[in-house]
Amino acid sequence: MLNRLRVVAPLVCLLTSVSLFAATRTWTGAVNANWSQPGNWSPSGVPQPDDTLIFQAGAANRNMSNDLPPGTAFGAMTFSDDSYTLSGNLLMLTGNVSGCICSADLKLGASVAFSGVSNGAMNINGQTLTAQQATFNGPINGNGTIISTAMVFAGGIFLNSGNFSGTIHGGPSGGGLALGETCSLPNATISIEQISQGSLSATLGDVTITPSQFGYVSPGPPGGVLHTKSLTLSAVTPPAQGGGILAFLDSTGGDQIDVTGTVTLNGAPLGTLPFGNPSVGQSFTIIKNDGTDPVIGTFAGLPEGAIFTAVHRFRVSYVGGDGNDVVLTTLGESNTALSQNAITTQFGEPFTVTATVTAQSGTPTGSVVFTADGVTIGAAPLQNGVANLPVTTLNTGTHAIVATFQGTGGFPDSVSTGIAHVVIQGQTKTEITANHPSTYGQAVRFTVAVSAQSPSLAQPAGNVTILVGGVPLGTVPLVNGTAIFETSALHAGVMSITAAYEGNANLAASTASAIQQSVGKARTEVDARTHTPIGVGQAPLITVFVNVTPGSPIAPTGVVTIREGVAILGTQVLASGVASFSLKPLAIGDHTLVVDYSGGDDFEASSETITQSVSAPVVSIHGARVLEGNGGVTNLSLVASLSAPSSETIRVSFSTLAGSATEGEDYEKASGVIEFAPGEVSRSIELRIIGDTFPEPDETFSVFLSDPVNATIDAPSAAIVIANDDQVSLRHRPSRP
Repeated sequence: MLNRLRVVAPLVCLLTSVSLFAATRTWTGAVNANWSQPGNWSPSGVPQPDDTLIFQAGAANRNMSNDLPPGTAFGAMTFSDDSYTLSGNLLMLTGNVSGCICSADLKLGASVAFSGVSNGAMNINGQTLTAQQATFNGPINGNGTIISTAMVFAGGIFLNSGNFSGTIHGGPSGGGLALGETCSLPNATISIEQISQGSLSATLGDVTITPSQFGYVSPGPPGGVLHTKSLTLSAVTPPAQGGGILAFLDSTGGDQIDVTGTVTLNGAPLGTLPFGNPSVGQSFTIIKNDGTDPVIGTFAGLPEGAIFTAVHRFRVSYVGGDGNDVVLTTLGESNTALSQNAITTQFGEPFTVTATVTAQSGTPTGSVVFTADGVTIGAAPLQNGVANLPVTTLNTGTHAIVATFQGTGGFPDSVSTGIAHVVIQGQTKTEITANHPSTYGQAVRFTVAVSAQSPSLAQPAGNVTILVGGVPLGTVPLVNGTAIFETSALHAGVMSITAAYEGNANLAASTASAIQQSVGKARTEVDARTHTPIGVGQAPLITVFVNVTPGSPIAPTGVVTIREGVAILGTQVLASGVASFSLKPLAIGDHTLVVDYSGGDDFEASSETITQSVSAPVVSIHGARVLEGNGGVTNLSLVASLSAPSSETIRVSFSTLAGSATEGEDYEKASGVIEFAPGEVSRSIELRIIGDTFPEPDETFSVFLSDPVNATIDAPSAAIVIANDDQVSLRHRPSRP
């Protein structure tokens, strides 16, 4: 490997740091191999700090020794070929070095470029080391920056160990690292296009593989382990093979990256180079992710469980190992065959599909997903290579069923050839029951149950229509195979009730056997209301309410008749359960009236007896006050009135009756009969008052009523007051002679 990385052609390097007195000296080796011998240089003299040193082909004593003071700084050193070796004291580099095999320790005093072989310690010393076709067999120490300007295959740098704690990255055209047998740089931060490990173990710090068409990290031959802190890979646009992991696998194991930090895949490519024949089911942990943090991202085009082919078939998992490792499992071949226990079934009738999975060796494990027309209908685990799925959910029609085996371990996925299954319409049965008998106006509940007939196990859905005598009464939806319909619109009588299930694309329609529903007439009661008593000659006003009992809001229809004995006094048709009567006047007295409701198609008949009282009119008179006058006669009309008009002639006798007034002196006696013609309500009684000039107190007499005919008397008498109108004081009034 060392020879692979050595410089083949001379390189010319420019001096990067030159003092004012620096000289260019060429090695001749004329005296011996020591650098302190002036005769070994041309021009002759001991090299001074910052001198440029040239080592030409054909010089003597090419196995040189730096015996100058340790840490002497030199400028550029150019070796014509790789036959020169250098040992001795520490060199401080302030210029570029090319072509030497150097066993002396080196320390940078400035940022320099280096090519060749360094077998001693290299201290970067906070500077920048640009390297190409460089091999560092000795430790790399210090901090700073190391730049690899070439990919591994084009002469990148070869590293081993050291305490270097700086950054190693690629140049403008990319760069690569080759890791030696004892490579251990746990403190170095790597951000580069290529890392190639040639040993079974190497250690780096944080590692990032930067985007490149040729980028990769390869953790060694099969069985090799690269230890890192974090690991970050990069996707490449457009997608290519660069930027990811190149894993070597064989039957004894595979190489691995052991990560103690975060694993970020970023859609980077995954490459594998299988050697030999890995066993079917053999697993390779290509990234061992310490801790519990999950892997971030996936490899390009490879989601969890994806299968890819790289000579052999592999399945990738990002949750393998202890739950967060990247594991590849070698797959064999599998075959999935699909069968069914029935070709044609009714809707809802169970049938079973069976997937039988076989493999090159062993009994497959995993599960099978079944689809019908591309839609998943269920999944089942494999048991001894067989998975069964009962199916009841397919709609009517012809369906293409396919089984997809999802393998575990070394058993790959496989897909069966599709089979056809035909589902025909299922049969149903409809039954109806009711809470009969009932009466008109009461709610009747009909319960309809619709069930699928064997062998179907489906639960019908849709609508049910209730029919009375073949005429639809109402439609209700099925809920869990049952529909409930309530109505109070059934008329009295016995009727045939049935229910019709409408069916659907999956289940056939069906009609229930008819049941007989008996509906009785609604009970009624009559509530007749009249004004009583009334006067003779008044028309009786009677309002009749017919109600359904108990407490129904239904308004009966039909006819109401009022009779007295067998005599019909009036007939009316109910309007909203009410009839109003205005009868002809009745004779004086109490009349027993029967109010009959005839009933109807939906209502029972009912009646009520009421008493209508007819009273005679009342004759009344009211008293009066009249001035007596000083002489002669004063006429007084006293009004007698009836309480109500009457169709009969009414008579009543009257007469005067003395009080403090004296008949013949203060008033004239009067008597007679008052006669009210039919319809009259008032008559006058004419009285005569006799005047005088005698001072005296007011005097009274009465008019008395008696002997009424076709009437009654309210108050039998009324007082007449004769008011004194003489102005002489009572103390001086003379006595009447």
